[in-house]
Amino acid sequence: LYVIVYDDEFDKRNAAYKAFAAKCLSVDFERRGRADIKAWVINLLKKGRKMISVEAMEYFLDCVGVDMHGVLTDVNKLISYMGERDKIEKEDVEKAIAESLQTDNCCLSVIK
Repeated sequence: LYVIVYDDEFDKRNAAYKAFAAKCLSVDFERRGRADIKAWVINLLKKGRKMISVEAMEYFLDCVGVDMHGVLTDVNKLISYMGERDKIEKEDVEKAIAESLQTDNCCLSVIK
């Protein structure tokens, strides 16, 4: 039997939680912060044999945020965009990521 409970602020002092945790496995999935996402992106880029400038990384995270699914999608898009080049600069992020985000936002505003 699997029970999944989602709550942003689950009170671990609660008697129900304590009873549940005593008999079952309790796992907390915390959101990753910007520093964690940055380290993850660098690791993904290394696997793709790419490096990124500090300015490009900050701009990338400003554009895509820290949602891991979205970040992974855009890292793969950026790696594909780079081709054989190995050093990612801010301009590469602007062309590969920011322009597609602007297009998506434009499309979304037309649909509304």
